[in-house]
Amino acid sequence: MSNMNILQSYQQQLGPAKMQELWQLYKSDTRDGLHNKVSRWVLQAEAELLKNFFHSRQAGAKTFGMDEFSTLCQQMEDHLTAGGGLEIINSRLAGLSNLFEREAQQVENLLKEGFSK
Repeated sequence: MSNMNILQSYQQQLGPAKMQELWQLYKSDTRDGLHNKVSRWVLQAEAELLKNFFHSRQAGAKTFGMDEFSTLCQQMEDHLTAGGGLEIINSRLAGLSNLFEREAQQVENLLKEGFSK
């Protein structure tokens, strides 16, 4: 299913206002995590917080059709679940953040197009 079909389906079920509210919340929570929390959790060796963050980001990304970001979050969660080291998280954080911003812009564009029809 394409991103537009996913978003249109949720828009029909939830309505435009609720869909926009959920998107804004997901976007701000994800940015806050990527820019403020993840590095701190790595330094504090908070593997469970990191796993929970990546799990919830993965699920939300799927909801909004952010396939690449969802896949990378799943990979990070799987890595941590398998007992992998935390240092890989910091080494991939900039790329993850850039990917999120790129796919978030696509979602913004799709939501704008979908809600204006």
